[in-house]
Amino acid sequence: MQWHFEDEEHDEDLYVSPLPQQYVSLQLYRRNAWRVVWIKENFGLKDWIGHFMPIFHLKEFYTLQFVDHCQMLDIDEIKTTITNFNKLLICENGTSNDYYEEILQRFISSKSLDLDPGVYERLKNPKYFLIQNYDLLQISLEDVSPCVMKLDDLLLVNSKNISIDMPRKTEKTINRFIKHWIKGSNPQMEMLRINYPDNVEFDKAITLRGIKSMEAPENAVRKFKTLIGKDLVIDGGIDIFRLDGTKATIVFQYTDVFEIYSLLIYVWYPHCIGD
Repeated sequence: MQWHFEDEEHDEDLYVSPLPQQYVSLQLYRRNAWRVVWIKENFGLKDWIGHFMPIFHLKEFYTLQFVDHCQMLDIDEIKTTITNFNKLLICENGTSNDYYEEILQRFISSKSLDLDPGVYERLKNPKYFLIQNYDLLQISLEDVSPCVMKLDDLLLVNSKNISIDMPRKTEKTINRFIKHWIKGSNPQMEMLRINYPDNVEFDKAITLRGIKSMEAPENAVRKFKTLIGKDLVIDGGIDIFRLDGTKATIVFQYTDVFEIYSLLIYVWYPHCIGD
């Protein structure tokens, strides 16, 4: 369910506007199947949230998104109004680089973080959020971006689930990252996914060079328990072991629908083993 609030009396002369307090229209969308609009005088954004959260038995919002023209709203008022949400999503919207940093700092307590293409490249201090202990960290780099995630940045990531869209393959960097993980880096990581919008398959020899590994039988089927508690079936893969004995499985995957190659690493902590 998507809640869309629209201010009927927005003052375009204001550089930073308060959240709408009067003549707010609330539009509810659900799977593009139906649309309902309510308008109630003197019933503002905070009032609508306070009214519907208990009706739908919601403890939190799933996603708080900062998209077009978000810099026109008072970020402090947003923080005090929308206090409980799972994921912070920041889209590239032409605003200043400082504003992206400000959003990250004000909402640093979010459980998950999703950066759309163009945002990560504009951050002055990405290390500030890479070290945060997110449940899920998603970073998308622009297809034409010369920027890639450096090894030092990857080693700083302290999230459980990591998903990165790279503009090009970096097998040597991944190889070095895996070697560092074997020695004990990124202890919080449970799953890593790196996607490449490319039609060239991974060079497995470079990716696994110098790494002791064991290929699982093709008919080997294991279940990995995801962050939301669902079992994900893992077919085959290549097993590696950290020095402390922790096992992980590397899977090379191609998705026809999106035409992307992916490298996935599943870490088999006891709580990650499915039923």
